[in-house]
Amino acid sequence: MILFAVKCSRNPQSLTDDDYDNLRRHGLQQSEIVEIVGMSALAVYANIMADATAMDPDEMFTSI
Repeated sequence: MILFAVKCSRNPQSLTDDDYDNLRRHGLQQSEIVEIVGMSALAVYANIMADATAMDPDEMFTSI
């Protein structure tokens, strides 16, 4: 699931039927796969917004 999400975020055009089939073999339903795609897209969007606006990192994350 994580590898799929990373691939989706970095190069979504490279996703293949095998990538989706692998998730289904692990029991994921179509709605769950769509949720992974959506969350990957949201993460990319949030990073672009943060970079473009020169946001400072949240202090909470420096303690993790």
